[in-house]
Amino acid sequence: MTRKKKAALLSPVRTACPLSGKRYFDLSEDELRFRVKDDVFIDDGFPIDDEIDLDNQPGKDLDLARLRLGIAMQAKRDAEKERTIPGEHMEPCAARAKFSLVCKECPHQGRISTPRDLAPLKGLPRELDSRPVIRYLPENVSAIVGLAEEELLKAGELIYQRGTSLVRPVRSGASSVRGLERRGEGPLILQEVTRNYLFDRLDSIIRWERFDKRSHTWVSMTCPDKVPDYLLARYGKWKFPVLISIIEAPTLRRDGSILESPGYDAATGLYFDPGPTKFPAVSQEPTREDARAAVQVFRDLLKGFLFEQEHDFSVALAAILTGLSRRCLRTAPMFAFRAPVMGSGKSLLADIVGMIATGRPATVIAPTEDSHEERKRVLAALLAGDAVVNLDNVAHVFESNTLSAVLTAETYSDRILGKSSMATVPTCLTWVSTGNNLQFAGDLTTRVLPCNLDPKCERPENRFFDVNLHEAVPTMRPQLVQSALTILRAYTTAGRPDQNIEPYGRFEEWSNLVRAALVWAGCADPCLSRVALEEADPVRAQLRGVLTSWSRTFGKMTITVQELIQNALTEPQGNLYDALATVAPGKQAGELDATRLGRWIGRHAKRVQDGFRIEKMGERQHKTLFRVVSLNPAYGPESQPTKEKARSVGEGREVCEVNLVTPCEVSKNANMTLSMDQTKIPHEPHDPHRDISETLATKSIALVEADDIEIRIPSKMHCAFDPFTDTRL
Repeated sequence: MTRKKKAALLSPVRTACPLSGKRYFDLSEDELRFRVKDDVFIDDGFPIDDEIDLDNQPGKDLDLARLRLGIAMQAKRDAEKERTIPGEHMEPCAARAKFSLVCKECPHQGRISTPRDLAPLKGLPRELDSRPVIRYLPENVSAIVGLAEEELLKAGELIYQRGTSLVRPVRSGASSVRGLERRGEGPLILQEVTRNYLFDRLDSIIRWERFDKRSHTWVSMTCPDKVPDYLLARYGKWKFPVLISIIEAPTLRRDGSILESPGYDAATGLYFDPGPTKFPAVSQEPTREDARAAVQVFRDLLKGFLFEQEHDFSVALAAILTGLSRRCLRTAPMFAFRAPVMGSGKSLLADIVGMIATGRPATVIAPTEDSHEERKRVLAALLAGDAVVNLDNVAHVFESNTLSAVLTAETYSDRILGKSSMATVPTCLTWVSTGNNLQFAGDLTTRVLPCNLDPKCERPENRFFDVNLHEAVPTMRPQLVQSALTILRAYTTAGRPDQNIEPYGRFEEWSNLVRAALVWAGCADPCLSRVALEEADPVRAQLRGVLTSWSRTFGKMTITVQELIQNALTEPQGNLYDALATVAPGKQAGELDATRLGRWIGRHAKRVQDGFRIEKMGERQHKTLFRVVSLNPAYGPESQPTKEKARSVGEGREVCEVNLVTPCEVSKNANMTLSMDQTKIPHEPHDPHRDISETLATKSIALVEADDIEIRIPSKMHCAFDPFTDTRL
């Protein structure tokens, strides 16, 4: 391509000098000198190798107008010789022009520099630039990415790895009307580090250079695009410190020491940001009396809440202590504040937990019965790093597989909304929930501590209180934090003495610290509230009803699901039918769904309830057999009748010998019933030992009465031998 065509390809960039405002095409040709250097690329990416001098350009047929508008850089060697420190006689253009121009009419009498050479915006000239230099070679991208990460660490960039992502703490703005009065004092939140943010930081703290093959020199460049991309993809090889979460109040470390120094704590992975709050120091050697005095501080604070029992106050105080120490605990239960009527103070109590831990009310999430939507909300809360999250005003029976997993795991993984990638985040936040007569079901009942409030009035929202806790708690927050940590610290310095309390599975670490500290300080055991919660569990109630009715009707007989239904339908008003109808109702009234019942039995097989459980006992004619067995020691061998006692005699002859393996009640009172399903015929020469334990029953009746025992056995049997008539069937 000829030089003429090359020049014609130059596209206009600007029409006036950004400093003088003079239009380029108003200048004479003598006033313009254009030079094009070999390492400069025009907009269309086409390089111009030689210099162009308008005075000596033959033909005068070049597109001078486009030449005046399309300006190329000055020669590199001339720039190295003539470059001076900004502020003397060369004033770089703040508008960051794309091409260089020598303009005699401009007052700055110098060059309009490219962004690469613009000293005020991208650093001083190389000889005065103190930034570290990284020379980019495409074949060494991996090593260069490692160097870039090291420079970010040396520069003190607040970048941390959290789960599978890089995050950075960011000061958020005001989040409420009252917060607008305190600009700049918003909380620190975790923001994911994006590619554009990394590009900006790498281009600011590092001087990047590339090798120019034509001039055989290293020239400046912007941060290569691959560097931030490769750095973000280095999960598992990052050198950035691990950040668990941000805390806004002092906390107790695992070793019992108090974390009270602002900034990042390498021992725990926590970043302590006290904000404008000044927290008093916690005593290093508090006594048991100090702990009890601290408990009294919270009794005075919460005296306006009408707790049903003493252990309900313990649950509320346990929630406060958990909010302050949760970041250093492996797991912790959920706290449920419930009352029979609205306006009882449930949400206020949840907000107090948040205000003491963070200075703000708890983050509120609307509960939902949609499991998919719930997963999204839970993951979003974990990614945000909130300290206390409140599932407010739960109006349904609360059963959640997602929360059951989150409450008992140190990390949680799920798919990020709008992406096909997974995120793994810590679960170290405090969960609370509120609701009127809130009920729980399923596995969640073993992961929740309820706190019951009872205002005992029709309109509790109209009550008068001595203090406004929304204003008093933020004011008293430093002293409240000190009192809460005093309870935990005193118990720790005392050696964590054993409190003789039952273990709390899955929450052992929480139980050994928070729960035990409260009991040691004179409070009731907060886990006492679990008893009523588990008793009211709909799943447990259904299982209890089925097991009890099944055991009373069949004992330990092995039967199929269809036989169980047939027996229940013979007495539709009986207990067995009522129990089965709650778990597997049919499409019409008076029917039972065999498919649903079979799935329910398989799902609850071997689950113990009240000492009973369902067990699978093989198959018969390709149908699964089940039976109910007892694990209660009361029905052990020492309490079961002997064979001599069970030897029943009628009409002067021996009827049979029974092997009693069924939960039963034995009494000398003839009215007591002995349930059995398995009889053994004594070994006789004419007939070998035969087992008739495979029996089917639709009704149980008393057939034989002994002197002091009544034995109930199935009235209909499938067996090869009738022990009562000694005849074959």
